[in-house]
Amino acid sequence: LASQSHRLDVAERWATTAVDSPQVGRADFDTLSTLAVVKRAAGKPAEAAAAMERAIAHPTATPFGLYGLARPLVR
Repeated sequence: LASQSHRLDVAERWATTAVDSPQVGRADFDTLSTLAVVKRAAGKPAEAAAAMERAIAHPTATPFGLYGLARPLVR
Protein backbone atom coordinates (compact mmCIF):
# COMPACT_ATOMS: atom_id res chain seq x y z
CA LEU A 1 0.00 0.00 0.00
CA ALA A 2 2.77 2.44 0.86
CA SER A 3 4.67 1.92 -2.39
CA GLN A 4 1.53 2.81 -4.32
CA SER A 5 0.50 5.62 -1.93
CA HIS A 6 -2.83 3.89 -1.65
CA ARG A 7 -4.85 3.78 1.58
CA LEU A 8 -1.96 5.03 3.65
CA ASP A 9 -4.19 5.34 6.72
CA VAL A 10 -4.79 1.58 6.64
CA ALA A 11 -1.13 0.84 5.94
CA GLU A 12 -0.06 3.03 8.86
CA ARG A 13 -2.53 1.35 11.19
CA TRP A 14 -1.28 -2.13 10.22
CA ALA A 15 2.38 -1.12 10.49
CA THR A 16 1.82 0.44 13.91
CA THR A 17 0.00 -2.69 15.08
CA ALA A 18 2.88 -4.84 13.85
CA VAL A 19 5.27 -2.83 16.03
CA ASP A 20 3.23 -1.91 19.11
CA SER A 21 0.38 -4.37 19.63
CA PRO A 22 0.71 -6.25 22.94
CA GLN A 23 -0.77 -9.42 21.43
CA VAL A 24 1.04 -9.72 18.11
CA GLY A 25 3.39 -6.76 17.84
CA ARG A 26 7.11 -7.19 17.54
CA ALA A 27 9.51 -4.29 17.17
CA ASP A 28 12.32 -5.50 14.93
CA PHE A 29 14.16 -4.19 11.89
CA ASP A 30 11.52 -5.35 9.42
CA THR A 31 8.48 -3.96 11.22
CA LEU A 32 10.17 -0.69 12.19
CA SER A 33 11.53 -0.03 8.70
CA THR A 34 8.11 -0.79 7.21
CA LEU A 35 6.56 1.67 9.63
CA ALA A 36 9.13 4.29 8.58
CA VAL A 37 8.38 3.79 4.88
CA VAL A 38 4.63 4.10 5.48
CA LYS A 39 5.02 7.24 7.61
CA ARG A 40 7.25 8.84 4.96
CA ALA A 41 4.68 8.06 2.27
CA ALA A 42 1.96 9.52 4.51
CA GLY A 43 3.85 12.81 4.75
CA LYS A 44 5.14 12.42 8.30
CA PRO A 45 8.90 12.84 7.87
CA ALA A 46 9.77 13.39 11.55
CA GLU A 47 7.93 10.23 12.63
CA ALA A 48 9.46 8.33 9.70
CA ALA A 49 12.96 9.41 10.70
CA ALA A 50 12.39 8.32 14.30
CA ALA A 51 11.14 4.89 13.21
CA MET A 52 14.04 4.52 10.78
CA GLU A 53 16.57 5.38 13.48
CA ARG A 54 15.01 2.75 15.73
CA ALA A 55 15.13 0.20 12.90
CA ILE A 56 18.77 0.84 12.04
CA ALA A 57 19.84 0.70 15.70
CA HIS A 58 17.85 -2.47 16.42
CA PRO A 59 19.90 -5.64 17.03
CA THR A 60 17.95 -7.46 14.30
CA ALA A 61 19.29 -5.08 11.61
CA THR A 62 21.55 -7.11 9.32
CA PRO A 63 23.89 -5.91 6.58
CA PHE A 64 21.53 -7.35 3.97
CA GLY A 65 18.53 -5.66 5.55
CA LEU A 66 20.32 -2.31 5.63
CA TYR A 67 21.43 -2.77 2.02
CA GLY A 68 17.88 -3.57 0.95
CA LEU A 69 16.63 -0.47 2.71
CA ALA A 70 19.30 1.85 1.30
CA ARG A 71 19.53 0.54 -2.26
CA PRO A 72 16.39 2.30 -3.57
CA LEU A 73 17.76 5.60 -2.23
CA VAL A 74 20.81 5.36 -4.49
CA ARG A 75 18.83 5.12 -7.73
